[in-house]
Amino acid sequence: MYVWNLGTLSPGQAEALVIKVNLPPTTPLGAVLSVLGDIEPTSGDVDPSNNADTLLLTVVGAYDPNDKHVTPEGVIPPDQELSYQVEFQNVGTAPATTVVIEDELSPALDLTTLQIGPSTHAHDLQILGRKLVWTFTDIELPPQSENDLESRGLVTFKIRPLGGLPPGTEIVNSASIRFDFADPVETNATSNVILGPAGADSEPLVPREFALTRLGPNPSSSRVGMTFAIPTPGTLTVEAVEASGRRIWRSSQPVRAGVSLVSWDGNDGRGEPVLQGVYYIRARLDRTDGTGMDTARQRVVMLHRP
Repeated sequence: MYVWNLGTLSPGQAEALVIKVNLPPTTPLGAVLSVLGDIEPTSGDVDPSNNADTLLLTVVGAYDPNDKHVTPEGVIPPDQELSYQVEFQNVGTAPATTVVIEDELSPALDLTTLQIGPSTHAHDLQILGRKLVWTFTDIELPPQSENDLESRGLVTFKIRPLGGLPPGTEIVNSASIRFDFADPVETNATSNVILGPAGADSEPLVPREFALTRLGPNPSSSRVGMTFAIPTPGTLTVEAVEASGRRIWRSSQPVRAGVSLVSWDGNDGRGEPVLQGVYYIRARLDRTDGTGMDTARQRVVMLHRP
């Protein structure tokens, strides 16, 4: 509550107050904000019925579900060229004016082999050490509800691993995308593993650690794909939980060592679409020897389905 005293106004005299506020970036799109103004005049007001008013404001803005791909995925030979693609889309309620993509390249990638590929919109590119920064200014990316095709964008680049990396080296890469004044949104992480030299005595290369290496698109309005690095055979159990820890979805399946793919359709255990909000993916690998391994929880944002 804020109170101002304007003193006494003469007949016909007018005064105005202008109030500016900033909303936290976490304010959800579609939230309705109410502002109540009330004037308490001195005695003698000829029309007290117009001394109060309520203003209702709906929060609009751009919102970004994103995804990152690498081709090829998984295990690669030491000299394999990697093609990366970072995708973004505005599923908010207003155009995005500025889009900034930042990608910190893995130390296992050779900067001298970097090739910047095509993108969907004009932009400025900065290479700051190992960080790539694409800035789209005045992009005016429309929301999906107005034009699904035009609401999307992407950037691409190619790069090779450093020479001499030992077999089993994992190359992990992700990016962050910021729309206007919103907080940056992290993409899923891509993963490649360097293959050992071919030979009669060589053994198939498998991941050294159990990890969720890809989660996307994130945010999502429908299906979320997940890629897991599986170091040993067992049973893979994946769950989606609320922030409180309450489980809303579960999948369990036997897996072999290597890479395993899991998909969540965005529904709960009853087959109903989950509410818009933040959820967490957690996974456990129960090995055949009776021991188990867990991944760190990863955050996923589910949006209203169009």
